[in-house]
Amino acid sequence: MKFLTTLLLLQSVDSWTQDRYVISFWVDPMVPQANFSFEYARIYSAGFTTLLGGFGAVDPLTVKLQIDACEGAGLACIPASCETESGPNPSGTCIGVSDTKVFGYQMKDEPQASEFTALATWSASVASRAPGALRFINLLPNYGFNSESVYLDYVSSFIKIVQPDVLCFDHYPIFSEPPSSDVSPAGYLRNLAIFRTASLSAGYPLNFWNFMNVMPYGNRSDISESQIRWQVFSSLAYGAKGILYFCYWTPNGPDFIWAQGLITPKSIPGQPMMYVPGAHFYQVSRINVKLGIFGKVLLNTTSAWVFNATGVEANTVLVPYDSNGIESIGGSGAGDTWSLLLGAFSTPSSSSSPTYYVLQNQDFSAPASFTLSFADGLNPEEIDPITGDVIPLLDDAPLLLGMQLSVQEGDARLFMLK
Repeated sequence: MKFLTTLLLLQSVDSWTQDRYVISFWVDPMVPQANFSFEYARIYSAGFTTLLGGFGAVDPLTVKLQIDACEGAGLACIPASCETESGPNPSGTCIGVSDTKVFGYQMKDEPQASEFTALATWSASVASRAPGALRFINLLPNYGFNSESVYLDYVSSFIKIVQPDVLCFDHYPIFSEPPSSDVSPAGYLRNLAIFRTASLSAGYPLNFWNFMNVMPYGNRSDISESQIRWQVFSSLAYGAKGILYFCYWTPNGPDFIWAQGLITPKSIPGQPMMYVPGAHFYQVSRINVKLGIFGKVLLNTTSAWVFNATGVEANTVLVPYDSNGIESIGGSGAGDTWSLLLGAFSTPSSSSSPTYYVLQNQDFSAPASFTLSFADGLNPEEIDPITGDVIPLLDDAPLLLGMQLSVQEGDARLFMLK
C-alpha cells in the first residue's frame, strides 16, 4: 500500500521512547482520591502496565496524586494534561507537567483533520515543557470516513503535521457485520494494516497502538472472551506495541446502560450501586498474562510482514515472504475450514530475516489446528505463554505429516526460528 513519500523533519527536543509494552484502557477509575492506591493495585494485578487518565483525575491536585499512586502500583502514568490546544484550564496547568515520573500526557481523542495544525502547536509546547514525555493523541477509526483514500489522507496528514510520538486509533468491530463493512472484523484488520504501514513508513521510529472493544454500548452487543482475544492477538500479529481496552470503568450515559465494563456497576435491590469486577475483568486478566509475555518479547522487534491466509481442510499454501525456513502452512484436516494470521518480526540482530512469528487463529468461534512445514535442520522454539520461558515447539498431532499447532478460538502462539 502506497503511503507517505516525504515527511517534515522531527522536532529537536528530546523525544519520547517506549520502554514497555503498553496494556491500558479508556476510563480510569472514577473514585475518591483516597481509593487510588487500592484501585491502581487492582489494575496492576490484572496485567495492565499503563494507566491512561482523563476521568478519575482532571485537576492539578488529583493528577499529582494519580501520578504518585501509579508509581506506587508499578504502573506507567499518562494523566490528563489539564489543558487544551487553547491553553490551560481555569485551574491552571497540571503539576505533573514537569514531573519526571510521568510517562506522558493524555491530550486529544479523535481529532478532526481541521484540528491538526492547532494540535501541532500545542504538542510542540508540551514537548518543550516536558521533554521525553509522550504526547498522546488518539485518532478516529476507518469507519468514520467515506473512503479509504480519505482515511489515508487523514492519517498521513496527522503524521506530517503533528509529528506524533506514537500512532493510536480506536476501532470497535461489530462481529456480525459483513466483510465489506469497515466496522466488521475484516474492517478492523484493514485499519490495523493502515497503521502498520503508516508506522513503518514514517521515516522515524514510530510505534502504533489501538483501542478495542470489551463491552456492550450503543448498537454494539456484548462480547465474548474469544472475540476479545481475536482483537488483541490480531493487533499483536500486525505489530501493535500497545493494546487499550474500551472500557475499564463503565462510563455513565445513555449509551452504556447495559454496563459490563471491566469494572461494572451492580446493586442489591434497595441498596446503593457499587462498582465491582465483572466477567470481562477476569477474561481480560487471563488474556493479559499472555499479552504481557508476548508483548515484552516483541517490544523491540520490527514487523517484517503479515500473512493472512484461509483454506479448506488439509490444503496448504506457500508462505510468499522471506520466512527464514517456513515453507508452507495450512490446515490439518481437523476442521472443514481454517483462517489464520502469521505475523513475522525481525530483531536488530536478525537484520532483514524474521526471527519471531505470531500465529493466530482468525476463527473466533472454534479452535483450529495448523500444519507448518519447516526447512530441514530447523529446531523451532516457542515462548511459553504462562512462564515466558523458551521451550521446544512441540507437535500437537505427531501422527500427521508436518508440524501441527493447535490454537484456540481467536488465540495465538509465539514461536521463533534462530
